[in-house]
Amino acid sequence: MVEAKSVGFTKAIVAIDHLVFRPSVTSPRLSYVGAPTVTTRLNDFMIQARAAGVADMIISLYPIDEPELNMAEIEVLPQLTTDLRLAMAGHVELQQAKLSVIYVPGSSFPYSASFDWIGLDEYGLGQSILSIRYDYLKMILKPGQKMILVPGGASPWKTDPTAFYNYAQTEPTVIGIIAFSWLDYENKPNVGIRVNGMAKAYCEVAEKIKSPTNPRAC
Repeated sequence: MVEAKSVGFTKAIVAIDHLVFRPSVTSPRLSYVGAPTVTTRLNDFMIQARAAGVADMIISLYPIDEPELNMAEIEVLPQLTTDLRLAMAGHVELQQAKLSVIYVPGSSFPYSASFDWIGLDEYGLGQSILSIRYDYLKMILKPGQKMILVPGGASPWKTDPTAFYNYAQTEPTVIGIIAFSWLDYENKPNVGIRVNGMAKAYCEVAEKIKSPTNPRAC
């Protein structure tokens, strides 16, 4: 976050699985640590964030990625998010912050009512995910919930983000676009958007989001 702020970013969605989970003793997945530990860890995190001058950047906390895949006991999600919201209320910088999640391909969006901003990563569908999956997700949103669009720009999918941008312009339930993935991942070289030939397309969409009437050239 410090590096992001230094180059001009003012808002951040922050992954906090390290604050909320521990390795499960019964599976390779993660187990919820409980409300007292979450409160203590979040307090410590916010002390560090304030000291670094980045606490006011946080617009959303991201407690778990793909909960069906990564949680040992997904049924605790409602309690987890309730506990987390109570802990967030103790920090003025987090009192308006949202809780975000991205679900796995084919997800039925379990416990999605526990979150504010919801996305899914089904990169193999390419641009058709907008009509096949996001139109469905839109129908099950609760009042106040928003969608996160997640185009798969990395290899092998190399999905052009233009359709996602256009969808967002006409769909008020879209809160943002999170591309996967600018950098390489899982020790796979040369697959990230930055180096796989998709950088210009994603840069152009990013610049239109930042300045719709006068986007900077990429």
